[in-house]
Amino acid sequence: MMISLWGKILLFGGLCATPALADHPLYSPTRFVFDEAAKPATLQLFNNGAEPLVWTARIKRWDLDNDGMSYYSETDDFSLDANEIRLLPHSGAALTIKPRHVKRTTTEKSYRLLLETTQIKENMVSVTYNHSLPIFVPSLKKRVSRSIVITSDGPGTLAIEVANDGSDHAYLEALTAVGIVGNRDAVFRAERSGWYVLPGQKSVYKLRLSASDCDNKPTLEVRATFRDGPDLVEESKSLLACDPTFSSTGFYDPESRIQPVQ
Repeated sequence: MMISLWGKILLFGGLCATPALADHPLYSPTRFVFDEAAKPATLQLFNNGAEPLVWTARIKRWDLDNDGMSYYSETDDFSLDANEIRLLPHSGAALTIKPRHVKRTTTEKSYRLLLETTQIKENMVSVTYNHSLPIFVPSLKKRVSRSIVITSDGPGTLAIEVANDGSDHAYLEALTAVGIVGNRDAVFRAERSGWYVLPGQKSVYKLRLSASDCDNKPTLEVRATFRDGPDLVEESKSLLACDPTFSSTGFYDPESRIQPVQ
């Protein structure tokens, strides 16, 4: 059943439609962590525009595949005091998230608070926003176990697998690959943002070497920088076959859905 929230609307005179909507927050905070003793948490939602706005909200269990594709399933571990939040112009409201069947185990549990707005007029364009905020129930005892594996993925392309065998999620801030030849001289450097790696899962990133870089047969040094540390560094001698059609070096995986979001 859809529950609508009107009564908790608070007016925020300092919020305005200008400058652009993107300069003002639409919600706060951006993530939640609960344990068995956790009290209900509050999400602040805002309408910075000049027209009424409706937010819809729901909570789902969250899982990922190796390409960063999110999968959701139903859960009754949490409840919301409203599924629909109607905001007047330049106003905000508090949405309460209540833990119901939250129990910590040996492995962290992950959820997503899925938010969607009705159309917002921004710079003469109507936009509908969809947001997904993580909710975590941490493990009873955190155990960190992460690794990097570098393998060939065809001519001129390397696959870099970042695995999380620990008890709780890892957040990969950045993945950096440096090609080294001779006396530790760097011939190329490629970097990209990462995302969450949930417990028991791995994320695969592909690095494509230009024909000239590949012909140099560099040693590849890969550094994974995690939000909570420590960094992981792995070296691998590149002996893969080269593709003469590749003109530049960089991370390349058009089919990957791993995106640096919350």
